[in-house]
Amino acid sequence: MSRILRLLAIVVVALAAAWSGAWFLVAGMIETRVGGWAEAQRAQGTRVAFGGLAVDGFPMRWRLVATDYEIAREGPAPHVLRGARFEALIVPWDLATVPLRLPGPQRLERRGAGGAQDYALRIEAERPDAVLRLAPDGRARAIDLDFGGVTASVPKTPFLVTAARLRVAVAETDPPDPRTREFLTLAFDAEDLVLPHAVALPLEPTIRAVRLELALRGERATRGTPAERVAVWRESGGVLELLRLDLDWAPLRVSGDGTAALDARNRPQAALALRIAGHQELIDILVRTRRLPAPQAAIFRTLAAGMARPDPATGRTEIVLPVTAQDGRLSIAGFPVAPLPPIPLPSP
Repeated sequence: MSRILRLLAIVVVALAAAWSGAWFLVAGMIETRVGGWAEAQRAQGTRVAFGGLAVDGFPMRWRLVATDYEIAREGPAPHVLRGARFEALIVPWDLATVPLRLPGPQRLERRGAGGAQDYALRIEAERPDAVLRLAPDGRARAIDLDFGGVTASVPKTPFLVTAARLRVAVAETDPPDPRTREFLTLAFDAEDLVLPHAVALPLEPTIRAVRLELALRGERATRGTPAERVAVWRESGGVLELLRLDLDWAPLRVSGDGTAALDARNRPQAALALRIAGHQELIDILVRTRRLPAPQAAIFRTLAAGMARPDPATGRTEIVLPVTAQDGRLSIAGFPVAPLPPIPLPSP
């Protein structure tokens, strides 16, 4: 029996030694791969730097920790993202799913011509969680940022925005769906979004909930300048589909869907349908806050009453507003309201 126990002990020690060696080998590969990725980004005009880079988590996981990181996009108007800490967790039983954390403040800056700072945005979350999903070849195919207790502010100004929850999810469809030609989706969710008090608004400063879902469809170009890639998408019949819009901003409830594209001059073309409940209460607020004269309010009440219909699903009275963009002009319910210039594209 003692012989079997000694044999088992030798096997366990050998396996432990092998696993230890494998763990440190993988840890070194992770650091090397991150360094290689940073070099590749620099070659494409994006500067990536770390104050410190280390891998810990022995023995059952690998945790990559980057401190004092900086990601800067060069160009005529460069953007810089800085943060105190970035963490990525890798476990051997699920290499395709990488939980992320971004504790501490993150700062986004934009600089104009001559290097002068245009703005700086400071973002910090009490629950700074995210998930990165990888393709079999190691490329990022989706990222889901799910933050709780978010604060965004502009230093030295009264601008302050908070949210109980903020979620941004971007996912790549690779290969694209052959039926819909969908190659990218984006979802945005916010709960209890409190807008800056310095901004004079007719409604309450708190938006209870907002949800937006978008999908890009068409041919996706992977090479060329931004203008060339947009042209390929546009000429292939590319479409930006608004799958869902929900806004709960008392007393307003807004929902909608539709599609958008670009014309040959890169002007928006769109056909959307917005369903709005609480419109009469909004008119009351605008009159009470002296933003809408009473005679005009009476006209809007009459028009709204003629367009209002009960929603079979909720029973709420709502109006449906068609919104269109064509030939460089935005129209609501058939009435032109604003010009739409071409969309400027970023420089290479």
